[in-house]
Amino acid sequence: MKVTPKEYLDEEDKMKLQNTEVDEDLVFEDCNIQYSLFKSVEFIDTFFKGCELSKNTFSDCILFDYNFDKTNNKKGWGTNSIDIKTLNESENLSKDLLKKIFNQEERVQQLIKNELSNKIMNSVFISYSLKDAKIANAINQFLKDNNVSTFLWEKNALGGQPLKSIMKSNIDSNDRLLFIASGNSLKSEACHYELTQGRKKQDKLWKTILFPIHIDSFLFDIDFDDIRPKPKKDEFWENIQELRDINSLDFTEFKSGIAKNKKEFEEKMNFLLESLKIN
Repeated sequence: MKVTPKEYLDEEDKMKLQNTEVDEDLVFEDCNIQYSLFKSVEFIDTFFKGCELSKNTFSDCILFDYNFDKTNNKKGWGTNSIDIKTLNESENLSKDLLKKIFNQEERVQQLIKNELSNKIMNSVFISYSLKDAKIANAINQFLKDNNVSTFLWEKNALGGQPLKSIMKSNIDSNDRLLFIASGNSLKSEACHYELTQGRKKQDKLWKTILFPIHIDSFLFDIDFDDIRPKPKKDEFWENIQELRDINSLDFTEFKSGIAKNKKEFEEKMNFLLESLKIN
């Protein structure tokens, strides 16, 4: 199915939409959609046409005006719910869309964006090696004490689920990926999987998701030829290069936790909090 581009798209996006076939599973056409949960979905290539949507929930999503055209909800107003994070992260949605699909006033979205414009990120995924658990737990506790929602593997990973599924879903649903770089984490396939997922999210959103700190010099000392296992060299090197391109904060003094330097640790963490503000 070809999708007709909207007037407000720029010329590059119009050309893409005019010349690209859209997968059928991304186009909802003439559907009656009720009681569905759309969670952590980026509606970049999704289109609703001629649908009746009611009693659905949009949570932690990113929406665009072009996702819904005027053919939707012809029979009445939508009773769909949309959370604060979706309203804040989405582009400015039109008055008609907000009213017809979500029964919300246009000013509500703008008020939310204004209120949260200077907020610190409200959630962070902490990626680390379990061998560096002391510093990871210290950072996690400080963030939580400062009202930041966190995901720490030891405390938040549910049992009975595939490991990669836990990693990917929680990276997708958190604002930032805070990576504790060390010889331990950068030799870990699990940590590199998390880095790769973080890079993919960055590429989709065109915003910085990864935020490295280092507790030793391994990130800056490792050479391509030293990376193991060999089949993973290219992927791991791309992750390392991505981290090197971002200013990494030096936490080497606290690699064993807060230790006796509680005041210095708090000063460093306050600087981290300021650095982690979402632009």
